[in-house]
Amino acid sequence: MATLTAEQRLAAILLRLADATTGAVEGFTQEELAEMSGTIRQTVARILAGWQRQRLVEVRRRSVRIVLREKLAALAAGRRA
Repeated sequence: MATLTAEQRLAAILLRLADATTGAVEGFTQEELAEMSGTIRQTVARILAGWQRQRLVEVRRRSVRIVLREKLAALAAGRRA
């Protein structure tokens, strides 16, 4: 996982943690997501804000809902959405 970008690592983690039905990842702070992805909170916040602008995810307090799972999976695999 060390050779992946921060964006790829975060995408992979969100996909792994997401509820299969709703696409929701709940109960994690940005700090915890940063620790899991080997980055810092500010980087997670920046990535999530960008994905939200692209409508890939919806971000709320301690909750991220994956809207476009296929595009996020493409990002995790290193392909542009």
